[in-house]
Amino acid sequence: MKLLSPFAMGLGTLRNRVAYLPFPTAYAEKDGSVSPLMLVHYLRMAAAGPGLVVVEGSGINPRACAHRCLHVNRRTLPGFARLASAIKSTGCRVMLQLVHAGRFNYMNRVGPSPVPLFGRLPVREMAVNELKGIANDFAQAALIAKEAGFDGVELHGELGCLLASFLSPRTNVREDEYGGTPERRMAFPLEVAAAVRGAVGDWPVGYRLMAREFLEGGFAIEESQAFAVRLAEVLSPCYISVAAGSHECWTSCFHEGTRLPDMFGVHEAEAIKKAVPHLPVIASGRLGTPADCEALLERGGADMIGLSRALFADAEWIRKAAGEVKEPIRPCTQCATCVRQVCSSMPAFCSQWSAEERLQRLKAPMIRI
Repeated sequence: MKLLSPFAMGLGTLRNRVAYLPFPTAYAEKDGSVSPLMLVHYLRMAAAGPGLVVVEGSGINPRACAHRCLHVNRRTLPGFARLASAIKSTGCRVMLQLVHAGRFNYMNRVGPSPVPLFGRLPVREMAVNELKGIANDFAQAALIAKEAGFDGVELHGELGCLLASFLSPRTNVREDEYGGTPERRMAFPLEVAAAVRGAVGDWPVGYRLMAREFLEGGFAIEESQAFAVRLAEVLSPCYISVAAGSHECWTSCFHEGTRLPDMFGVHEAEAIKKAVPHLPVIASGRLGTPADCEALLERGGADMIGLSRALFADAEWIRKAAGEVKEPIRPCTQCATCVRQVCSSMPAFCSQWSAEERLQRLKAPMIRI
């Protein structure tokens, strides 16, 4: 089964082609450091058997994100070092995702242009000198992650957050060197990528790309293909992890009770793979059954399968796919319980967990990190 076979890439040889993707949990301490609960959570996800674990979005500076996010700095480095070491002890490779939430940081809503969030919430336009500082913050955060022992970092360019918002013609209406044409809208994300690459040398750097925005006037698949080509030239990423949609479109979906169809996200992954066939591409979304994932890999539409809520809902997903556990996979039902928890800065849990499992998984472990 290709899904469960070893895969050689820039990170080395992974034990299989499954990646546990960044999934916000609100398990961090209030100061942005790694908590005992978070350490145990990631040990559980790593022990579930993926070849790669990407630790959830971690703020590049104190004002980069909220909602009980991790923050990367010298003070939090020891906790990150213990987290990276613990995950690697299970046989996984581990990346740390670096993020600036931009328009979606309710304490500091900033973006390329003052386009209101959800059509009503004010967003402050960032000055050019701020952008230079943000690029440096990404680079410095990457260096801290490297010192902490991670195998690499992933740049957060999805969900309409800061890097993605510069690519979108809907949220970027600037008239300077960072807006207007598709090429100028690419400039800031590429500057961030170049700054990180310049800081860390040939150390692995991945990119999480919003391949389509699914909003009127938003970022389209053809533009994301062109950006992937430029990203390959500037960053030479160890992989591109493909996402679709922004927080704005998903918020309306959750309120309306919209359910994503199986295989959602496949078209976007295949489009990016077509644009950069030489780069490993991670597909994600609503990818269906293990058999569906296997078919996607076999036809060359992606190189790896990214799971987040699927593995959060059922930590036995990989073992069940391998036939080691003879029970049906417990699916994510798209109820958004986990999302609502995190948006309230409360610890994420899954409605599919039993009451006993919920108590066991959310109980603060009595360990020192």
